Amino acid sequence: MNNTGRIWRIAPHYLLLLIGFTGIVLLYLSWEFIIENRYFDRSDLDVYFKESRWVVGQGVLYKEVFSEYPLLANLIFGFVRFSSELLHPLSSSYHSFTLVWVSFAWCLYLGMTYLIITKTSAQSLLIWLAPGVLFLSLLRFDIYPSITTFLFFVSLKQEKYFQSAFWLGITIAVKGYALFTMPAYFVFLFYKKGFWGAVKLAIFTLFPFVFCNIIVFAYAGYKGFIMPYAFHASRRQDGASTYDAISYLSSFLGCGSLSIPPKVAQLLQILTSLIAAGLRPKRFKDVVDAFLLSIVGFLTFHVKSWKTDEKRVLAKVHYARYSG
Repeated sequence: MNNTGRIWRIAPHYLLLLIGFTGIVLLYLSWEFIIENRYFDRSDLDVYFKESRWVVGQGVLYKEVFSEYPLLANLIFGFVRFSSELLHPLSSSYHSFTLVWVSFAWCLYLGMTYLIITKTSAQSLLIWLAPGVLFLSLLRFDIYPSITTFLFFVSLKQEKYFQSAFWLGITIAVKGYALFTMPAYFVFLFYKKGFWGAVKLAIFTLFPFVFCNIIVFAYAGYKGFIMPYAFHASRRQDGASTYDAISYLSSFLGCGSLSIPPKVAQLLQILTSLIAAGLRPKRFKDVVDAFLLSIVGFLTFHVKSWKTDEKRVLAKVHYARYSG
C-alpha cells in the first residue's frame, strides 16, 4: 500500500514532464504552420509582441511604445521577448516569440496541473483540464495571474496571511481586475486579524500595484502612468455585452435601444464588489464565495462581452474551484 501510494505521488511528476517535453517538440516542429493558419487565434499574441518591442530598442515603454497593460504584465511580455530573441528558434522574430510564449505557457499549465493534483480535488482537476481553460492558458497571458490566484487561495486556506497577501498583491499588479476583490478580502482580514491587522495586510497587498505605478510615473510621467487606465476607461459596448443583450431585448419590445456610459458600468462593478464585502466573509469558504461574486459582477457589468474578454474567466475558474 505504501509503495502504491509512493508511485502515485511520483508518477504524475514524471508523466507531466514527459507530456511537457513531447508537447514542446511537437510545437517546434509544427509551429510555423500553426501560426500562419487563418483559423488560429493570434490576436492577443500580436499585441504582446507589439507591446514588447521596447526590449529590442524600438522605443520606451509607455512613451513611444503604447501599452494597455500594467508594468508587471509588460515585464512578462518583455521576458518572453528577450528569451525568444536570445534563443531565436525559428526564422522570424514573431514566430520565435509566439513559439516561446506558448512553450512557456504550456510548461506553466502543466505545473499548475501538478499543483492541482497534489493540493486539491479531482473535481478541480476536471475544471482545469477543460479545453477552454487550456486555450486561454496558452494564447493569453492570464495563466500568470491564474497561478498567483491559486497560490493565494492555497496560502489563505493554510492561514498564511502575509503569504496570501503577497500573492494577491502580485495578482493585482499583473491584472487590475483583482482590485475588485479587495473590499471582501479586507472584511475577511478584519474578522481574522482585527482592524489594524487588516490595514497592515491591505497595505502590504497593494504595495506591488502602487510601487509599479510609481515607477511608471517616475520615468514616463503622468501621460504614461494613465495610459493603460485611460484605454480601459474609454472602452464602449462592443455589440455582444450584457448591456447589448438588454438593448436588443428592449428594442424588440419597442422600448428603444440601451446605451450604458462606461462610468455607469464601472459604478456597477464597484457596487458588486461592495455587496460582496457586505456578505461579511469570516471563513475561507465565505471569502471564496465573496471573491466569486466580485469577479462575476466585474464580468457581467463590463462594457465588453464575455466572448471578447473571455480571458478573465480563467481567474474565475480558481474562485469556482474552491466555492461550494
